[in-house]
Amino acid sequence: MKLVIKCRKASTFFSKRLTETREKARLSKNQLSERSGLSQSYLVRLEQGERNPTLETLVRLSHGLEIPLVELVAGIDEVTS
Repeated sequence: MKLVIKCRKASTFFSKRLTETREKARLSKNQLSERSGLSQSYLVRLEQGERNPTLETLVRLSHGLEIPLVELVAGIDEVTS
């Protein structure tokens, strides 16, 4: 599989995972924004797959969601293999 396709699949997977995890935690984007220190507009872009998170962003998100970082990205390797 070409690298570009793998990256798109990973981005789509992550955006869905982030949305599902936030909703499961019963947090609004505004609440997650406050807890993670990330702007609400950036969260929207992440959830829409328009932006890819840095490692720092992933750490902030996992902290804001109160979950281990590995839980936020678990399974991403399966969609890209």
